[in-house]
Amino acid sequence: MPNEMTAAEAAEIIEKLIPDIENDMTIYAYESEALHTAASYLRKIAAGEYKPVVHAHWELVSEGAQCNLVKCTHCGRSIAVARNVPLDEWRAAKPYCDQCGALMNGKSDDHA
Repeated sequence: MPNEMTAAEAAEIIEKLIPDIENDMTIYAYESEALHTAASYLRKIAAGEYKPVVHAHWELVSEGAQCNLVKCTHCGRSIAVARNVPLDEWRAAKPYCDQCGALMNGKSDDHA
């Protein structure tokens, strides 16, 4: 999207709106607190305190006589796993991709 705003810009907009919203007698205290919290999180994201999490999983690409080939569904890194190693156990021992850092929790970042 060409008109994307940064987390810092979003926090600034929220922070500028808060005083006007708090002066509105129809706003509830928890709504005001939610805006303060959202702005705080956006500031922390902008400062690099929180990093985005990439979700992926190890996908079985092929089964060979001596090894299975699995790949990271995010970056495509391929790894050969010996056939005598159960894939479920291997996956449990590799919760992150060592190339891209994706969290291998079986979820996907595809929102299509």
